[in-house]
Amino acid sequence: MLERLAEGSLLRVRLRGAEPRDSVPRMVAAQGHAIVESIPDADPDVLEIVICRGPKA
Repeated sequence: MLERLAEGSLLRVRLRGAEPRDSVPRMVAAQGHAIVESIPDADPDVLEIVICRGPKA
């Protein structure tokens, strides 16, 4: 989904579980995108992030 967005577009993603909460932010940064907001949930197992699409390779 993220790869289809235009540069500078925002994508809100809800992550559930320890593995996605750890790996998705690393993958986002490794691909040149940025997390612009991290929103904790009442459920400690859930995290919502807003990703800004970086430049296309």
